[in-house]
Amino acid sequence: DKKGFRENKDNLYEKTDFVLVGDSFTMSICENVPFDLKSQLKKINKNQTFLNLGIHNVNYVKQLSVLINITENTKFKTLIWFFYEGNDYNDKISKFKSYNNLKSYQAYQLGNEKFNNLFPSKAKEINYFLEKKFQISLFYKFKVWLAEKVNGISSLIKYFKTYKILLDANDYNKALQISQKYLDKKNIKNRYIYYIPSWQRLTNYKSKRYGLYNNNPQIKQLNNLKNTVKEISELNGFTFVDGEEIFINRPNPLNVFHYELNTHFNRLGYKLLAEDVFNKIVKKLN
Repeated sequence: DKKGFRENKDNLYEKTDFVLVGDSFTMSICENVPFDLKSQLKKINKNQTFLNLGIHNVNYVKQLSVLINITENTKFKTLIWFFYEGNDYNDKISKFKSYNNLKSYQAYQLGNEKFNNLFPSKAKEINYFLEKKFQISLFYKFKVWLAEKVNGISSLIKYFKTYKILLDANDYNKALQISQKYLDKKNIKNRYIYYIPSWQRLTNYKSKRYGLYNNNPQIKQLNNLKNTVKEISELNGFTFVDGEEIFINRPNPLNVFHYELNTHFNRLGYKLLAEDVFNKIVKKLN
């Protein structure tokens, strides 16, 4: 669109009902209209308008900058700020001022073309072809069998690893304090943080059958992250919405991702996300 975001009509930058902020899952990368998040929301609720400011490769500090800079002159009623559990914690509030004069999507990106111009020798070194022949060994077949049964050897390894704290709580609190002042100034009372569960979390769904899910150290790490986001969100005037249940309770939660791998949602994933957002947020505001 005119600011480089995804397919927003010009008038939505002046006035809209909902502003959506987040990373590539909000942007709905890997799916076209009408299967992206915004299109799915519009399909369910035709009477509301949505300005989608999701961008790939940005975390919560850049997302904060997007919110403040892009919606400076936008009238809106509700903010839905998506937090993707997989990587949205990787940022530092100290970078916020350096982002604070960016007025369009392009300004937040270091695209491939710019990378190639800056580092032409590196660009030429990239080899996109797989030349090594892959031999299917008995050990590999054994790992596939384990993966089918209990998520494989990696599930066992998780119980012996030490997982670090992912989010700098103090930094995240400062970011939401800045957003709170901004939203107060614009008199935006409907403020939501929607927490999208990660592929890493959902790969552990089989362990629920054996009562091992909540004892998994990786799940404990991710629950710590979620609880921190929830606590800080509510401390700063946001309503926290947990999106885990709609995905983890499916017979196969991984089929919402392309190839069931650590990629992005497919059209089913965005459909389920849109339905959950509608039921837990949009519907309650109507």
